[in-house]
Amino acid sequence: MIQRVIALALLAAILGFIVLLASVTFFVRDPLPILGPRAPVQFATQEIEPAMGVQLALDGSYLIEVQVQHPGHDTAPQISLRPTGGAPILLEIQTTGPQSIISAAQLTRPGRWELVLRDATGEPDEVRAFIVQ
Repeated sequence: MIQRVIALALLAAILGFIVLLASVTFFVRDPLPILGPRAPVQFATQEIEPAMGVQLALDGSYLIEVQVQHPGHDTAPQISLRPTGGAPILLEIQTTGPQSIISAAQLTRPGRWELVLRDATGEPDEVRAFIVQ
């Protein structure tokens, strides 16, 4: 009899743990994208109209490349990268075409970072957070 009680208690604990792990997806509504050496991140702006396409790519030495497609905009947007709560880092910006720019920077650490885009016409900033793995 005592063996059945112990077995049922273990079964209840294991099932409870599985239910707890499965329920995490209901609490996390909008997870941050994770940027890694083999996992580029792509998104379109939501605050700046017309929308700009952005792609973030990272190599193994934490050198990040930010490519921005800005069709419908006469001038290129201002781009900055910063760790959350920190100062922006220096970006080397190159214009690759009339509506495309590529910038590169050396990230200083893994963790949570923010990409800040500002349209040159004075439109509001768009801040996108991501995690560097």
